[in-house]
Amino acid sequence: RGEVIYRNAASALELRVGLDRVAMAAADAKTDARLTWHGSYNGTPATLEAITDSFDVLRRSDVPFGATVTMEVVGGRIEFRGGLARPLDFDGVRGATRINLPDVGRFLAALGATADLPAPVALTGELIRDDLDWRLDEVEGEVAGNAFRGVFELREGLRGVPDAVRLTAAFGTLDLDA
Repeated sequence: RGEVIYRNAASALELRVGLDRVAMAAADAKTDARLTWHGSYNGTPATLEAITDSFDVLRRSDVPFGATVTMEVVGGRIEFRGGLARPLDFDGVRGATRINLPDVGRFLAALGATADLPAPVALTGELIRDDLDWRLDEVEGEVAGNAFRGVFELREGLRGVPDAVRLTAAFGTLDLDA
């Protein structure tokens, strides 16, 4: 048991990752590795399972480090399959992403945000992260049963500056009271 506190040098962001049970294993440096984590994210119970490229690939800066990651938090599931240019910083990220959340408001609260939106969300898209910029591109999904397409962008704010969030979405119909 333990806890890792990550403080972003460029912003005031502090992430607390509780470590109840963590394991990483590979047969050798040339074979894929498996990572499992059971713990918490900012105090919210969570689990993560990942199959990654080998430790030999991790040491190479000239190729993206491949990973298939599944995270479960607040009853929801996030899946990622792609590559990371700087895997230890979770930066230079690009990959297919699937998100299924029974209550997007609870999920955002786990991230430290507030939103009065107790609606289910299911979507797919291409996750891209470069430095302070996060983007979920080519999004297709549903919010509270309403189909949409769009783009989600987030720029992490520097110390003392809030994050900038932009959502561009096209709905045929949007009824959140249904």
